[in-house]
Amino acid sequence: MFTVLHANHLEDLRDLATALSERDPLGPLEDETFLVQSNGMAQWLQLCLAQHHGVAASLDFPLPSSFVWRAYRAVLGDDIPKRSPFDKGPMTWRLMRLLPRLLRQSEFAPLAHYLDDEISLDDQIEGVAPCGERKSYQLASRLADLFDQYLVYRPDWMAAWAQGETAPFDIAPVDHWQPVLWRALLEDASDQAQRHHRAALHDQFLVQARALTSVPKALPRRLFVFGISALPFQLLEALHALSGVMDIVLMVANPCRFYWGDIVADRDALRAQLRRDSHRQRHQAAPSLEGLDSETLHLSANPLLAGWGAQGRDFIEALYDFEADNAFDMEHDIFRDPPTEAYPSLLHQLQQEVLDLVHPARRAEEEGDKRLVQPEDRSLAFTRAHSPLREVEILHDQMLDAFDRDSSLRPRDMVVLVPDIERYAPLIDAVFGQIPRDDARYIPYTVSDRIASGASPLMSAALSLLELPERRLGVSEVLDWLEVPAFRRRFNIEEEELERLSQWLAGSGVRWGLDGEHRDTLDLPGLSENTWQFGLDRMLLGFAIGEGSFDGIQAYDEIGGLEADLAGRLAELMTRLRYWYQHLETPVSIDDWIARLEEMLEALFAPVEQNDFDILERLSRAARTLAEEGECAEFGEVLSLAVFREALTDRLDEGGLAQRFLAGRVNFATLMPMRAIPFRHTWLLGMNDGDYPRVRLPQDFDLMATRHRSGDRSRRDDDRYLMLEAMLATREALTLSWVGRDQRDNSERAPSILVSELLDTLSMGWRVESEDTETALFERLITTHPLQPFARAYFALERGAAPFDRLFTYERGWESVHHPTAIAAIEPLGASPPPEEAASLDDLERLLRRPWSICTAGRLGIHFHPVAVPEEDAEPFALDGLERFSFKRHLLEGACRERDLSEMLEEARRKGMLPALGFGERLAEALIKPLGQQLDQWHELTNGLLPVEAMRVEVLNDAGTTVLSDRLDGLWRDDTGGLHRCVLAPAHFGHFRRDRSGRLTHYGKPHRMIRAWLEHMALTAMGEQVVTTVLFEDRVLVFEAVSLDHARDTLRSLCQQWRKAGDAPLPTALEPAMEYFAGWPRNIDESCESEYREAGLTRAQTCYEEARFNGPAPLREREPMMGELWSRFDDLCEAGFEAATRALYAPFMSAMAALVDGSPIKEPEA
Repeated sequence: MFTVLHANHLEDLRDLATALSERDPLGPLEDETFLVQSNGMAQWLQLCLAQHHGVAASLDFPLPSSFVWRAYRAVLGDDIPKRSPFDKGPMTWRLMRLLPRLLRQSEFAPLAHYLDDEISLDDQIEGVAPCGERKSYQLASRLADLFDQYLVYRPDWMAAWAQGETAPFDIAPVDHWQPVLWRALLEDASDQAQRHHRAALHDQFLVQARALTSVPKALPRRLFVFGISALPFQLLEALHALSGVMDIVLMVANPCRFYWGDIVADRDALRAQLRRDSHRQRHQAAPSLEGLDSETLHLSANPLLAGWGAQGRDFIEALYDFEADNAFDMEHDIFRDPPTEAYPSLLHQLQQEVLDLVHPARRAEEEGDKRLVQPEDRSLAFTRAHSPLREVEILHDQMLDAFDRDSSLRPRDMVVLVPDIERYAPLIDAVFGQIPRDDARYIPYTVSDRIASGASPLMSAALSLLELPERRLGVSEVLDWLEVPAFRRRFNIEEEELERLSQWLAGSGVRWGLDGEHRDTLDLPGLSENTWQFGLDRMLLGFAIGEGSFDGIQAYDEIGGLEADLAGRLAELMTRLRYWYQHLETPVSIDDWIARLEEMLEALFAPVEQNDFDILERLSRAARTLAEEGECAEFGEVLSLAVFREALTDRLDEGGLAQRFLAGRVNFATLMPMRAIPFRHTWLLGMNDGDYPRVRLPQDFDLMATRHRSGDRSRRDDDRYLMLEAMLATREALTLSWVGRDQRDNSERAPSILVSELLDTLSMGWRVESEDTETALFERLITTHPLQPFARAYFALERGAAPFDRLFTYERGWESVHHPTAIAAIEPLGASPPPEEAASLDDLERLLRRPWSICTAGRLGIHFHPVAVPEEDAEPFALDGLERFSFKRHLLEGACRERDLSEMLEEARRKGMLPALGFGERLAEALIKPLGQQLDQWHELTNGLLPVEAMRVEVLNDAGTTVLSDRLDGLWRDDTGGLHRCVLAPAHFGHFRRDRSGRLTHYGKPHRMIRAWLEHMALTAMGEQVVTTVLFEDRVLVFEAVSLDHARDTLRSLCQQWRKAGDAPLPTALEPAMEYFAGWPRNIDESCESEYREAGLTRAQTCYEEARFNGPAPLREREPMMGELWSRFDDLCEAGFEAATRALYAPFMSAMAALVDGSPIKEPEA
């Protein structure tokens, strides 16, 4: 019995299927079978049946293709294999084997040209057909997919090709290789297997199925074909043939209660071939369309149904055509109107007009006016954002608002559909996943349809390890793998050990490559420096001998004690990676690849969590699928790793999408056929022009692309029908969102053509209360959101001030910025406890360089660290400024200890600090020359001086308490007992001079003089007559002896200010202080002091707030803590900049002035 049921609500079809199964129950061991076109539909139906019966059991949800093949086997006999040898998978491997053998034939010249770089005809050995690489596999995969489509939609072509005939009649000569290739596929199969493809089996099946007198054992007694909106004609024939012994209930999702097979969109009107008299028309014509001629019919029908319903229209049309030759036993309609309301919502009105096949403009003309969109109507909304991220942020607020307004709403009642879930999944996790579960804004969610190969870090790590022979094995790659618990657990490495491991790898110079040989295989210089073997040798030698070198290896001496075990585990990890890098290079057969894969997974992963086991099992299952395909195709050739990996990834992604649809949470999913499951609230995101309908260009050799037949699948028509299904399946509210503004210049971007068509339809039949214009209607329906989630517009009005607020947010963290409340009196920080120890010279240096940090960092523990992106994988090609300074300082310190510069440079090379291939030598040459000159000067200064043991320096205050205590070395004495301090500075000092008016306009880099000046004052405070010389690369600066009282007073003052700096941040810094003092002349005229002060403050403000051309950024940006404390220079001045600057820096500035011209500037009076 063949029954056809039409309904516009899936709930009605579900209820009817439930009622039929209850009225005529199957046997206890029989399965109720529902033929569905998507796993999502199967899940929804299973949940509904479980909710109705209390349990869902003995249910089967086959997909159409698998059910038909099962029917073929049940009717035609068990000699038909469980899997067709002409399915896409086995056919791919047959084509991989056959293509190289066929390329010499003239018909295959286009393919030979395409594959010439992989399979060159000139290089082939006679009688030996090579197996291609990735391009060959990709071509074979696409050809297998194309032939699979031919078998379903063009079986007549395949039958003609098998007989050596030409089909289609207008096939171009350039495509003559396709029939030849199909015949080669048939000849390659056994005599029995040649008949085991759908086109060959179908006619035989129809004859035998119609002759059946009972249901075959492998088939159910009853079959519900549920919610189908499109079926291939071949499948429809097979089901009807079985209806003589089976109850076939075809449940069609039909959006319209009237006959709509003749309506077309404007774009199809001129080329439509109307065939209204060629079949029996069961549904009556819409009353509003009666009497219209075919040329104007499309202008009076519903535009959404005409424009979006091509796929469903073709299926309904094909169903009528089929019925004309194959009578149905029973047909019935179950069309339900939307809920009756005093003021129907806009969405329900749209659904009603589609159901009744009404054109909104014609309805408005008949009623005398357009319908009014109620002010409080939220059923249909449009959102215009600046980026996909903003779309998701806005969505989160809209969902929270929906929950607030309807307490009966649950997360499972919502669905969010996007064209490409891979693009949106990270953004969804970033917005929805960052909110903790105990937060009132937390919304449970699940992301479906992610491709399996990228759905989890464990799967990504396993697939990337299959790329070992092609990877550089950089430090970041291995550390990323170690972030995966199952990988880390195999080598007993704990998560908290990763930071230490990163430090060791950076310190030992590891960058990339297993060793020099590995680098050579990548067609790169086979240098051993900065490889994993290089670093491991340094680590293990450092554990063995500590400092030093052995056999050309410089020890890395940071590893000792129990930590050596971690180095051993790292060495074991690299040993295994080396083994698999070598083991995966050799091409082998599919079965051998699967054995290797299983062995590698066992060697590199130690799963514990159930999810880890599931992921690895999924990978193994995909590999076993490859083995089954290869066995079915009799494919025994060897494959390269690249082909096996790509084939494995394809099977993972085909077999599936991560199925977590309808998991009781908010569902995020891809817009897919038969995904139009009813939800109360639906959001469609990413409705951008060019992104939806999705563009899928056909292959150049696809013969169906230019020879369209009714019932052919079209991606763009599919997407249009998906839009229609999504709108009709929404029960309460539908929101469409797109990126409608450019986030760079705020220019407008067009939405999807489908959104524009929907808006055009609304403008024809609806208006707002204020005025009947398209602009007013669109302003009512479309909400344009600001670029940022913290925009003032979100906090401008209290909610509830309008019928409904367009712009709102549940993220209240920014509200205080736009609506600051009265700040409660802040309790002063109070004095810091007196330090337990006296200040050191390091403390005073920190005070002079960054005075505010004494309180913020030292007392409060607040640190602003710049975001640094470590160059983990890049070996040194040059040294940056800081690295150059540190390296030169290291060389100078070693030279002062009588170490040879060339020896230290060789040591640096062994540590992997210098570039290779001669670049390191060139760098060394550039360094040694200025360093050699500095050392010559240092030797001249120290020649004749006697080294002195380290000296303890202490400064007491008036109460006799020690306020400064430190220890200094590197001292010398001359014959007269005078003390000398000689400092080697590994840098340029810069320009250091006054202008003609006496102003110190160029003062070099004074921060490099602070330490030497403090040491000079400390030694003087001990009663020594000291001369401190600082040797820069470009100049020599000498601090002459100063008085004992001056040195002690200066240091006591600095120590006192150091203690005060702990009470509150000091509002000054070295750079603006130098700018403040720099313009003061050598001798100050008292009457002009205010002028100098104003000029100094202006320069200091420029330094603090403004960037210099080709110079550094403003100080408040380079020192974020200062910017937080004093956002403007005026704030800094109000906090006491001038007084703090004079008190802290005047002595140092006097010393700098003395250096430039031998006489200090007059200190300004406070």
